[in-house]
Amino acid sequence: MNECKLVHDLWPLYLDNELSAESAQFVSEHLRSCPDCHRLPEESPKKTLNWEAVEPPANSLESFMKRWQRRRICTVSVAIVMVLLIAWGALYYGQWSGQKASQKQLQEQKELFNKQMSALQSVSPPAEQLLKRWGITFSIDHTAENAGRISVNYSLRWNIDSPVERIEGEDSRYWFDQNSLIDAATGASLPLSSNGWSSGPDSRTTGQLITQPLTQPVSELVFKTYTLYAWLKGPETGFNFDYSGGQQTIALNRPFSFQGIDFMIDSLQLNDSTFSVSYHQLTPATQVGVFQLNFTFDDRLGNVWNVNSEPEQTISDPKKFSISAPHSPSKHWSLKINHIIQVIPGIKTNLNLNGGQPE
Repeated sequence: MNECKLVHDLWPLYLDNELSAESAQFVSEHLRSCPDCHRLPEESPKKTLNWEAVEPPANSLESFMKRWQRRRICTVSVAIVMVLLIAWGALYYGQWSGQKASQKQLQEQKELFNKQMSALQSVSPPAEQLLKRWGITFSIDHTAENAGRISVNYSLRWNIDSPVERIEGEDSRYWFDQNSLIDAATGASLPLSSNGWSSGPDSRTTGQLITQPLTQPVSELVFKTYTLYAWLKGPETGFNFDYSGGQQTIALNRPFSFQGIDFMIDSLQLNDSTFSVSYHQLTPATQVGVFQLNFTFDDRLGNVWNVNSEPEQTISDPKKFSISAPHSPSKHWSLKINHIIQVIPGIKTNLNLNGGQPE
């Protein structure tokens, strides 16, 4: 069979795009070179031959350009994929490094907290002694085990003539400063399902710890509380000062006493954004414990600014109390001591499951 007859036989399949790539190329090349068959597309009403669509010979310039274009598209596609992979890797690394930084910061805060706790315990009398000074008693009210869970109820009670207005715990979101129960035999902290306390109107603060179901029996526990803060109503002591705006430091050097404990108000640092008071404790902490002060600013026009700042377990002196600068036209002010806060190291006591605190 000669090529012309073969092309005529293949022509209907060519028109319907049913030929293989090699057969279609054969038909196209024959149509290009054969004068008789060259008119075949013109004689067909169904399809006009698209000469540009015909694959050129492998060694032609046109074939080379098409191969180059395909390779360029492939290269660009690979480059896009690589860019996306690099971008994803950078995003993942950023999240990972941010997570590591957050974990490092949390670890540093934990270490700082533990150092502050150790420093407080090293200079302060024990918690029971400080509580007793203010007419406060701590007790374990109930200890029980049920279905593998251990529950401990405890309370702080103070006498009616106690100067303590309220007892607060360390208000922090970190797990390491929470009340805990420890297995005395192993020193391991027991996992808790409930840990909280509340203050009632009957001069009593109650708390409860409940463990998760335990897999090993525990006979003796160590009970540990938060750092405690006893808020005492301050004396009616005030210091007058003048302030006209801008930045100003006023040296006071004013001593005062409260319940046999001596303090010194050192200075005021005032500006348009912040009012600060520097003070320190004169009576040694080893004798009476660590204290912090809370102040009120009075513009003597009937306006008072008082912020119950969050106490800290720091033992450093001098300490500083700050509030946002009050908005008042007054130039004559009074500084008053609003609260005196006793910082009490956490209570630590042994107890058993048969009768509360061991003798």
